Amino acid sequence: MTAWLARPALTGGAAVTWYTVWRAILPGASLVLAVLIAAAPGGQGAFPAAALVPVMVIFYWVVTGARGLPVALVFLAGLVLDAVSFGPLGAWALIYVAVALLAAAVADFANAGLAHRTAMLAGCLGLASGLQLVLLVLFDAALPSPGQVGQAIALAVAVYPVLAAVLRVATVQASGPHAFDREGRP
Repeated sequence: MTAWLARPALTGGAAVTWYTVWRAILPGASLVLAVLIAAAPGGQGAFPAAALVPVMVIFYWVVTGARGLPVALVFLAGLVLDAVSFGPLGAWALIYVAVALLAAAVADFANAGLAHRTAMLAGCLGLASGLQLVLLVLFDAALPSPGQVGQAIALAVAVYPVLAAVLRVATVQASGPHAFDREGRP
């Protein structure tokens, strides 16, 4: 019983407890916000670049290793986007799960440096875009031009550092080092 009472969250005060709760819900909350951005009116064109925003959030949380995102939450986020965008139910869900699996597979390589991370992000965005194009072909929909697809991926790669910086700042605890700067995984 005394070991349970000696946990830092119980002895460190309310600030530590709120930080622990914040850090636990932030990955899911940021994914929900990304899905809302992707589902915003006007984002559903021939090739919705806004649907790549959740891909960037998934990539960030999986690659940084900060407890990541549960696969069930990633799948549910895709189902919500499918329902809102009136697409085939399960399409974005499977695309987002495939991206999460690819990001988990390349996480060690992506953490080697900025060039590696950018290349792996482009690979995950390419996978999501390619799977989306396959679905467009399967459902006999109009295909976007290669320029539209390339622009969406380039825009996402360009915006990713800003998104990563915001998520990184949101997880910093004032009294200690950033979770990703410590030795080992949190």
